[in-house]
Amino acid sequence: MALKRREEDWRTDRRKTPPKYKTYPTPSRDSDKRMMARFLALTATEGGLMKWNKEPVPFLVALQIGWNLPMDVVGAGVYGGIVKRDSNGKIIIGDEWPEDNRAPPAHNPVHSTGPYLDFSKLTQESRGYTKIATVIMAGKVAKLEALLESAGSEQERRTLANLVMSGGARPLHMCGMSRGGDSTELIRTLIKYGADVNAKDNYEMTPMDRLASNSVTGNELLRGHGAVPGRRLPRGVPDWTADEFDYTGPGETGGEYF
Repeated sequence: MALKRREEDWRTDRRKTPPKYKTYPTPSRDSDKRMMARFLALTATEGGLMKWNKEPVPFLVALQIGWNLPMDVVGAGVYGGIVKRDSNGKIIIGDEWPEDNRAPPAHNPVHSTGPYLDFSKLTQESRGYTKIATVIMAGKVAKLEALLESAGSEQERRTLANLVMSGGARPLHMCGMSRGGDSTELIRTLIKYGADVNAKDNYEMTPMDRLASNSVTGNELLRGHGAVPGRRLPRGVPDWTADEFDYTGPGETGGEYF
């Protein structure tokens, strides 16, 4: 069954569980990194460019950072990637990633526009993911706390703990993609720094939904802090261009990736 249909079914049937959403595994071998370097070096003459938000994404790169429908796997273009912002850190809205990795219409059946990947920030090391997303997906609790502390003031740390990424993902949503199957300590750390346990992504899914979709442990802790599934909240998503989501600090780009 197509992911698009599964998303629509879940939104209209409370008995169903949210669809799975797994990210591509982090490249750990030199050969994987060389392959990504090769893809990043591709030009329009080698497979053509996507026609998406005026971003110069070679199609063969798009295949590596977008959808893999047969495997039910997604990359930073779809979820957890560095979003396009203006010089003041305000999120720019555009088309969601297309299901065919080539051109609209968007794959997202709930909201076709939203925060989208800033391809200019994609590197061989990051693969387009935010720094905080890679720390979370690697399950590095101590490094997550250090990263949050590095943000500066209490308000800046809170903003990083609620950082908006491609697909409207927040750090708590990315806990559903963490290694080891138990994200409880990652969640505890994010809540300590002010993460919103009922934040919605651009599919109107909360962190509880994302953890459940990938059978990742941690929902008991979220529930203890008042978290609920997205279907129990009023319909709609945040105004992604609101000042509260502006960000220019550490944790989004730069530094060591995992």
